[in-house]
Amino acid sequence: MDIDKISVVVSTYDDPINLIDQCLNSLLSQETIYEIIIMDSSKKENIKKFCHTLNIDKIRYVYTPPKGLSEARNEGIRVSKTNILAFTDADCIVDLNWAENISTSFAKNVAIVGGKVLPKWNVKPNKIFFNSSIAQGFYSLFDMGSDLKEVDQIFGGNFAVNRSLISNQNFLAHIGRKKGNLLCGEEIDFCRRIKKKNLKIIYNPAAIVWHQIPIERTKFKWMWERMYYSGITRAMLGGNPTPRTVEYANYNIFDLLFIIFFSIPYAIGIIKTVLFNTNIKFKS
Repeated sequence: MDIDKISVVVSTYDDPINLIDQCLNSLLSQETIYEIIIMDSSKKENIKKFCHTLNIDKIRYVYTPPKGLSEARNEGIRVSKTNILAFTDADCIVDLNWAENISTSFAKNVAIVGGKVLPKWNVKPNKIFFNSSIAQGFYSLFDMGSDLKEVDQIFGGNFAVNRSLISNQNFLAHIGRKKGNLLCGEEIDFCRRIKKKNLKIIYNPAAIVWHQIPIERTKFKWMWERMYYSGITRAMLGGNPTPRTVEYANYNIFDLLFIIFFSIPYAIGIIKTVLFNTNIKFKS
């Protein structure tokens, strides 16, 4: 099977240098990667200076105004030089053969490829967050089993596109993550539009990314806010439930406790958006 060179876009906003360093180290050794584009929206110049200090030809530093994650990804699509373009995040570490597994998964009518996003806990969370399969999706984790197959959705920390098939499709800026809020859903919307074009989304379980989860995201306060913005996102996407993030999940007592604790902020987000922001509801 042919192995096409790929571009990788890493979006960052004031992320710690040690996370950037770990992410880049996991990417630099992979021959399938043609270029690594650092899309930086930081207010400070720490990341810019760090990239320039590395002085590695494969790394391209690009500054983009802090308008949000979707805008940064769209700019990454615009400036990349290869047909296959993959996205990951500054707090992610990719598997040794990640790029090759991404590249070889593209075939006729395959517009999007992705794989597993597994947790790398900086500190072990409470039992609810650790054991609830429902919580996994809100940590941007994704595991659809051990088989290569067509799916409805891929997550942004492990998300690649064939530029020749997505044509002029972009991530919608008003539903992407921005500094100061935890909005999401830009990948869900993107995947829905691609499916409507009768193009394929392929899940390759061998294309693995580890998402580093810092201690502040193991707190109830963070998850409460995350669920609130997830409710807003669902309303903006038309109210339809999001696809599964864990295949064959065996729901348990921890899932029940998660629903009990966090259905309230989720519902508040939905209701607030429907009642007071009906003009920004998503239309496909």
